[in-house]
This record gives sequence, structure tokens and C-alpha cells, in this order.
Amino acid sequence: MKKMIMTIKEALKFGSSELKKAKIRTSRLDAEVLLMYTLKKSREWIYLNLKFSPNSSPRFRTLANGYKKLIARRKKHEPVAYITRNKEFYGLDFYVDRNVLIPRPETEILVEQALKTIDNLQLTTDKITIADVGTGLGNIAVSLAKNIKGNCKIYATDISEKILKMAKKNAKKHKVSKKIKFLKGSFLNPLKEKVDIVVSNPPYVPKSDKVSREVKYEPKNSVFMPDKNFQEKLIYQINEKLKTGGLAFLEIGKGQKKKIENLVKKIMPRAKTEFIKDYSGIYRVAKILKIND
Repeated sequence: MKKMIMTIKEALKFGSSELKKAKIRTSRLDAEVLLMYTLKKSREWIYLNLKFSPNSSPRFRTLANGYKKLIARRKKHEPVAYITRNKEFYGLDFYVDRNVLIPRPETEILVEQALKTIDNLQLTTDKITIADVGTGLGNIAVSLAKNIKGNCKIYATDISEKILKMAKKNAKKHKVSKKIKFLKGSFLNPLKEKVDIVVSNPPYVPKSDKVSREVKYEPKNSVFMPDKNFQEKLIYQINEKLKTGGLAFLEIGKGQKKKIENLVKKIMPRAKTEFIKDYSGIYRVAKILKIND
């Protein structure tokens, strides 16, 4: 942009216009978030200071140039979460980088269902045990630990030591480190005991599926199933590690309801399965009740 950004209002107009040209659907919102991140100011401050001019602050010129660089990154469809290294999930802020999957609003349904079940079954009277499979940045485990009123012990597994360090960082940030034990390993293999609840948002996109330009920035092993039997292997392990009367909450992809239903019938014939839709009417969470061993 040849013209210098002179005010907050002009910065917002510039950012929104550039992102709109790049066909970013959330152009205005993204322009706001990136400006807030650049200035380290709240949305309220931004809109109360639309006429703020760099003439009163030389530092603003440097910040304006930094803002333009962030807008340029977003124009290439790099997710805002990776640019700001922050993502809100279930009312909490999480540190995020390009090593992990960015939390989606749909995954909040999984957390919501698990919390609702714990309350309904009054499982908080004793120390409830939960396993979060493939914890990633730890958003599911941390959200559960933060919202469970009673005692709980949460195991959070992941195959990457680097990713576990990030999850630990998020747990520490939200002061729930004592409730969560992070374990390195595949699936539920690291667990030494059976648990009351299993939660997981595993990679469920088939490798043949096309994904958006934003998703292409995310780690492939967190997005795409490593093989066609991946979900079957996971359900076998859920059957092994889940207590009788325990529940599993598994996030699934569009059109996968029947497949998961058949796998559960094959592996856990006495189990009861319920499917919960997301905000778009897509079956997104499989709720599996284990009847007996």
C-alpha cells in the first residue's frame, strides 16, 4: 500500500479490503483480530480510538508496517491462529503453533457432552478417570479439567514430545496441571488402568478428500487418517481401556456415522451408540456406552 496508514480506522479499512480481495470470508473480523494483536489492544479500545493518529505516536508507524505484514500472511490463507499463536476454545485462550491442529467450535460439542454426562451421572463424587487420546495442544483435557467441579484424573496422550510440551504449557497457564497426567504414546497404549471416560478428536479426514487452503497449513498427521483402519484400531483400544458402564466421546467426519456405527457393533456388540449433530446438522460426535466386557 503506497498511502501511509494514518488512523486506526484507515488501518481497519485497509486490512479488511485486502483480505476481501483475497476472498477471505471473515475479512473484517480477521482485520480486527490482527490489528488487536499488532497493537496489543482490546476490540473496545480499537473502536474508541478510530481517529488515533501516528502523529501522536512514532511507534505507531512501526506497528502499522507490522500490521501490513500480518495482513499479507493472512492473504495467503494462513490461519489467524497461527499468526497470533492464540486460539479461544470453550471460553479459554490457548497457545497454538503450526505443530498442532487448530481447535474447532465443533469440538466444543464433544467437551459439552462429556461434561453433561459427568454431571448427570454424578461421577464427580469420586475421582473420575478420563483419557484424552491425541491431546494436541491440550484444549479438550484442559477444558474438562477446568470445568469438572469434583475430583478428576485426566490422562492426555500424544505421540509427540514437542506437542506434549505445548499441552503442558496450556495446562499450566490455566492452572490445571495437577489434574492432568501427560503420557507419550500411541492411542491408549500408555494407560496402565481402565478409565471412566474416553474423549478424542482424532484425525478423521480421508487422504483422498480435498481440504481448504487454511487446512493445508495444518499438520497432515493431525488432519488425515494415517490409514483406512485407523478408526477401527481406536475403537478396539477404547473397548480394552474403558470400564464397564464407561463412555467414549469420539469426534467423526461428515458421512462417517454409518461406518462408526458398524465398527462399534462389530467390536463392542453390546454397546449403545448415540450420535450428536454439530451446528451445521452434521453428525459430529459418537457417544458410546460400554455395557459389559
